[in-house]
Amino acid sequence: MKSKLFFAFTVLLATFVITFSCQKSSHGDPDPNNPNNPNIEYVSAGVSGRVVDDANQPVNAATVNVGAATATTDINGNFTITNVSLNKNAGLVKVEKTGYFLGSRTIVVNANATNNVTIQLIPKKVSGTVNATGGGNVTVPSGGTIAFTGNSFTNTGNNSAYTGTVSVSAFFINPEANNFKEIMPGALRGINASNEETGLQSFGMMAVDLTGAGGEKLQLSTGKTATLTFPIPNSLLAAAPNTIPLWSFNDSSGLWKEEGTATKQGNNYVGTVSHFSFWNCDYPYGVVDFKAILKDQNGNPLYPAQVVLTYKNNTDTTTSYGYGNTDNTGWVGGKIPINKALKMKVYNKCNMLLDTKDIGPFTTTADLGTITVTNTTTSQLTISGSVINCNAAAVSNGFVDVLLENE
Repeated sequence: MKSKLFFAFTVLLATFVITFSCQKSSHGDPDPNNPNNPNIEYVSAGVSGRVVDDANQPVNAATVNVGAATATTDINGNFTITNVSLNKNAGLVKVEKTGYFLGSRTIVVNANATNNVTIQLIPKKVSGTVNATGGGNVTVPSGGTIAFTGNSFTNTGNNSAYTGTVSVSAFFINPEANNFKEIMPGALRGINASNEETGLQSFGMMAVDLTGAGGEKLQLSTGKTATLTFPIPNSLLAAAPNTIPLWSFNDSSGLWKEEGTATKQGNNYVGTVSHFSFWNCDYPYGVVDFKAILKDQNGNPLYPAQVVLTYKNNTDTTTSYGYGNTDNTGWVGGKIPINKALKMKVYNKCNMLLDTKDIGPFTTTADLGTITVTNTTTSQLTISGSVINCNAAAVSNGFVDVLLENE
């Protein structure tokens, strides 16, 4: 069977400015997650993007944190932060909004450019409750289960044992979902048990949050565990190994951390965890850096354009995808599998295929330089008009959604 594997590409587009605060930067700090990369390289850049909900509608007044800078999304869900100091290899964007799980995106940062992200927030809905003293099982509506033992909960506010009712909010993130790249936290990059960075192929993720009867933030007590059951999507069953590493998301570094394993039991992966954040069943693979500049036949940056990478070898067990968007200089970059022959496809903003190119395999940084892509499509149009309400009065504070070809 074929499965999708989403690589961590930088997504670069321009959007609207909201607010920002000053960022203090530090340079040359050791990276505790990766001894093979002892120094974090900081660069100055901007980050813009859009935050939407599960219905793909804009989320207003969400708090966006990028380094020490903060922005608030507008009525369209847009934000922009400029001149912020970011880890070039793993710039982290975090979005918080009451009623939703933490949203985040980890990007390879293009210095002195506006690096764009799209984040879809997951509603934080209670899946079930358990008695803290007796424990119990919770079925996750989107898939999977969580099993708790008794006397396993701690109030994180005062580090005391909690004995009341525990509300469990949980959501299974299907790696085969069309919106997977928008709702998954961070990027599919992790630090393995040997403290080395690796790419990740997800076979299923779970978001879990524990709350007490009085709204207390809860966690598992020291030495206690819970059992997570992840349903394996049907299209991934044939490729799913019998055992797979478990990874927790580090919302400080923006990378996943290997912590234990899960075993394949029927159509599920089952594993135990000692704390809660996002958890991920992932198969690791080696990566190299990738970058390219795309220009049209007239030498103009191809913007915006989407770059999609797939495995060229059809005999591979899985078919993998990497994707990213160019910035206004035509630059695109990220992490791709090491030593794999790949096929690169370039699409315009209307998802029309412009070019296909075989690349790789690569054993070190893949710098493709400048690639010329013939683009004969119309890239711009002007729309003008007036917006009025039901009383025929001019709308002075609103927004307009424009749909092109029903998309």
